[in-house]
Amino acid sequence: MKFREQTAKKKSIRQIAGMFLAVTVLLAGSPYIAEAAEIVKDMDGTAYAQDAAGFVYQIPKGATTKKGCSIYMYTGEKSTVIFPAKCNSYVVTNIGTNLGQLILTNLQTVKIPSGYTTIETQAFQNQTDLYQIEIPASVKTIGIDAFAGCNKARLTIVTPYGSAAETYAKANEIHYSSQTSLQIQAGYSKLYVGESRSIVVLNASVAPVWKSSNSSVVSVDADGRLTAKKAGTVKITATIGKKTYTYPYTVIARSQKNVLDIIWNHYVTSGMSDYEKAVATQQWMQQNVSPNGTSVLAQKALEQGKANYKGVCEAYQLIMKHYGISAKVVNGKKHMENSVVIAGKKYTASTLETSANADKTYTTTTIPGLAVNRVTMVLSKGRTGTFKVTGQSKGITWSSSNTKVAVVNASGKVTAKGTGTAKVTLKVNGKTFACTVCVNP
Repeated sequence: MKFREQTAKKKSIRQIAGMFLAVTVLLAGSPYIAEAAEIVKDMDGTAYAQDAAGFVYQIPKGATTKKGCSIYMYTGEKSTVIFPAKCNSYVVTNIGTNLGQLILTNLQTVKIPSGYTTIETQAFQNQTDLYQIEIPASVKTIGIDAFAGCNKARLTIVTPYGSAAETYAKANEIHYSSQTSLQIQAGYSKLYVGESRSIVVLNASVAPVWKSSNSSVVSVDADGRLTAKKAGTVKITATIGKKTYTYPYTVIARSQKNVLDIIWNHYVTSGMSDYEKAVATQQWMQQNVSPNGTSVLAQKALEQGKANYKGVCEAYQLIMKHYGISAKVVNGKKHMENSVVIAGKKYTASTLETSANADKTYTTTTIPGLAVNRVTMVLSKGRTGTFKVTGQSKGITWSSSNTKVAVVNASGKVTAKGTGTAKVTLKVNGKTFACTVCVNP
């Protein structure tokens, strides 16, 4: 019985969509007003409507203007699309599941207005031409497969820093930015022999064409990934449309010092939390150092890209020591590896990334034995957040460099007052450590 009901429902939805397609044809060239979209009800009480732009809305049974409705289908032909804020009196809050299967064109750019809260799973799946999507801070939930099948080398999520969309982009390895303009992130101008790195291009309407002036020094593939082959100098060019951009690189022979400098400046950086530093170091080691060598020295692991397991572990510890993070060799199930201490808790480095209980926010400070739950806080005006510390509970004082932007109380609670940036400093035993607060409008 349930199968028959589901089949009937799918059939009725297809019929509704077909009606709307016909209406769109009739209204082509007419002064159609979106607010006057005709509403048609399905058998289960769910309502559907379509505007002249080709957006089909799904209005759940019992919906109110505050609860809002979803975008169900897009039947328009435009590749550059601004999603609607309302359907009649209903506020649009969701982009529905499987919308990607019901978009009848190849989207290139999408702008979602403020007020949307949810982008459901597979919403933009297989939109391989999509290179830019603007997602507001109001969106709090994004389905894990919302961009499945999209070209991640081309796609940029444009969103305010600190938003849920930024967190989603990081977790799913999608490029992100706070701006819609073309950006080319060429990175550090020095590479060591054997290093691979990508030049990231954001918001490009066409795929860049890459070229190396000397591929025996540095080669570059179609996605902008560089591979340093031998010491020397080279120019890498990216042609985007009618413009060409040139970036010089110097390849240097490996030494322990220059490899560590590159790691600390560009892979495991001071802006990361301790968790992020530990995970990034583990990832870098897996990608750049083989455990098939014979040396027990960190120097050989870094300079030659291989050592035995002890040498690999020693190199990991050397990177972590730079940030005051404790790591040491332990006997693993198959071979020796590292344990790492974050906010007073010990973890196995190789399983840290998948640990459900790992503390992912605390960062070791320059004050011995003290860690803080975040070094950067992003708030909207009027919102609050709290800096928390471990390793010390008494004698801590807090202060703000700009109380017009943010104020902080004796417990580390921050209240955002106005747009801008402020330094919030904790002080204990005569020593200080500064955190940053960014306030959005």
